[in-house]
Amino acid sequence: MADTDLTVHDARRMGTWTVAAVTGEIDFSSADALYSQARRLISEGPGCLLLDFSAVTFCDSSGISSLIGLMREARIRHGTLALAAAPERVSRALHQIGLHHFIPVYPDIKAALAAAPGAPPPCGSG
Repeated sequence: MADTDLTVHDARRMGTWTVAAVTGEIDFSSADALYSQARRLISEGPGCLLLDFSAVTFCDSSGISSLIGLMREARIRHGTLALAAAPERVSRALHQIGLHHFIPVYPDIKAALAAAPGAPPPCGSG
């Protein structure tokens, strides 16, 4: 798959978060595109990025590596990275390697924005 088939789009501010949709497959050929497009959103916004993964059809270890890099970028800016509506395979992979402790996965955008106490701190709280 060419990296042009992966898009990060419909970015919008929702409170202290930048919310963007990701569409396509995240693999070796597209993981850099995910990283660069999402990194730009982190640097241009408050540092908190919520990625809607509902239209992601595949994510391999290259994609997981990009997510780890994005998490680090967000933390440098005292922000956070979270995912909404991740496919079961992606969510399961994050849980299996323990990454869900650092990149929370929510069932949908609404749930992520209304995360209950005990969830990751609000954006910018350090």
